[in-house]
Amino acid sequence: MKIHLHPISVHFPNALFPISSALVLLYLIFGEICFEKASYYCLIFGFLGSPIGTFSGIADWKSKYKGAKVPLFLEKRRLSIILTFLGLLIVIMRTIIPDIMISSGILQFVYIVLIFSLTPISGRLGYLGGKLVFK
Repeated sequence: MKIHLHPISVHFPNALFPISSALVLLYLIFGEICFEKASYYCLIFGFLGSPIGTFSGIADWKSKYKGAKVPLFLEKRRLSIILTFLGLLIVIMRTIIPDIMISSGILQFVYIVLIFSLTPISGRLGYLGGKLVFK
């Protein structure tokens, strides 16, 4: 039985990042700190899964597709790196400034924008992956 590491590993960050965005939205609506904390934990696990998904995708690209330099693969690689970097940046921000969502100001705004940016990036990566799987 062959284990397909890439499809397995990409589903975690591709699910956890949008869930994190939804939890931040719930926090903003209801003000319940449990939503913000849950969002942070989703961010951590989403970030931890991102490099595995990225590197397994690169390995699959090299083995299955012989490293073909077509726009779809180049976009997936670029977006995967951006997603991982943003995930790391957001986790660092929230770790260094634990009350970033409680205090209002520019840092809170930037933090929220960055979290919400993860969802379209994850969605686009999933869409491109689906184009490969369901050709």
